[in-house]
Amino acid sequence: FEHDAHNGNGIFKMVQPSGTEYGGKAMKEGGNITILVLGDEGVGKSSLVSTFVSRHFSELVPGILTRVRLPPDPYLSNCTTTIIDTQNGDEALNSALSLGSAKRDGSLASMNSASADSVSSLSRSHATNLAGSSDFAVNVTGMTASKESAEVAVMPTLKEVEKGGLEQSATSKKSTSRIALSSPFRHIDAVVLIYDLDRMETFHRLESHWLPLIERCYSGELPVIVAGNKMDLLHQTYSVASASDNQFFARSRQQIITLLQRFKFVRQCIKCSAKNLLNVDEVFRKSQQSVLYPINPLFDLNAGKLTTACTRAFTRVFRIFDADGDGLLNDAELNAFQHITWGSTLIERDLSGWKKVVAQHNSYFQREGLNNSDDCISGEEVLQDGKFTVAGFLTIFDVFISQNRLEVPWKVLRTFGYDDELNLNIPSSFAPPGGCSDFEHFSPDKWRLNPSEVHFLSSLFHQ
Repeated sequence: FEHDAHNGNGIFKMVQPSGTEYGGKAMKEGGNITILVLGDEGVGKSSLVSTFVSRHFSELVPGILTRVRLPPDPYLSNCTTTIIDTQNGDEALNSALSLGSAKRDGSLASMNSASADSVSSLSRSHATNLAGSSDFAVNVTGMTASKESAEVAVMPTLKEVEKGGLEQSATSKKSTSRIALSSPFRHIDAVVLIYDLDRMETFHRLESHWLPLIERCYSGELPVIVAGNKMDLLHQTYSVASASDNQFFARSRQQIITLLQRFKFVRQCIKCSAKNLLNVDEVFRKSQQSVLYPINPLFDLNAGKLTTACTRAFTRVFRIFDADGDGLLNDAELNAFQHITWGSTLIERDLSGWKKVVAQHNSYFQREGLNNSDDCISGEEVLQDGKFTVAGFLTIFDVFISQNRLEVPWKVLRTFGYDDELNLNIPSSFAPPGGCSDFEHFSPDKWRLNPSEVHFLSSLFHQ
């Protein structure tokens, strides 16, 4: 961990070995991430997509880029990214939603009819939210995939796209979408929802129209990045600070916080400018990361704490590095964890800084009467004799999650064998005892534990 002196919040970031990036395994290596761009007319949807792809802002409003495919990105597990631009996207979603409901109702009707016929014949002889918002996100560099080589389909409307289906995203899990199977919006991984910072009515429509519609279509399980575009116009309007301007910005920030609290599937709010290329990369990078590093397996947004599976997984990692078995991680043991995971070591300043951050983070949640993870954290000390307890180790990752740095906990979990559902993968090289090819046919008599082995496992269990 390295102290970040520029953010002014005493927050720390991971030290990475030279020439590397955060690891992360996509849901399927080399798959496709599909991002749907939505928003009111005139908020700059096509301009934002066009600027992201071309690295150039055009004063002429571009045509609807109904489908843009970016080449594989090595920093995103070689996933390709498909961006779907829209015009009147809410109408298309409502139509697809209505069609999906009609088809389900039709299926149920036919099933009920068949059931009635069956019953009749038998009579003659049983019947489905930290986050932290980022008003000014730092541009992400290192976009190695050449956007000039992106495949772009330019069409004036969405009608051509609505006629055909869209291939299923290779990163998608079982869909809980309520829209029609034939809709191009069926297999979507993330949404970028755009509003105009200079037209507050477009922000209010996020709460009253767009986000409820997205929630109905995707059962509130699709990650959404909210992008406030045209930051350049906002700077012109409020070029000279005044008391009324300060009140405006404070009110705007509170509105964003309220939105995040109400719609917990909104992962981040970012202010950007397509014209000035401000945070354009960040908007789409965060939407990609929301797919590769999902929050739901890690954090219960409704309860406001780490999930049971996440707590169990990180507790296992803790015990792996608790070499002396005292239930604490000393500096050497934490350094071993750092080296195995990131290939680097921590210096004294890093260790002292993290102890301070963990203590402050935990004291805040205790003071506010909140549980920042499982019940064990709220009732335990995070540090003992300058060493991290299990609760303290869990708090490290709670800090990253609270700052939407989900790539960090996912890097750790995937390093130690966990999949996207936090199930522990058993290496394929592990062979059953007795020379059998599978576990179903080996004889337990061939695998006996001696007393010392039983003692070791019992001690580890009760640790």
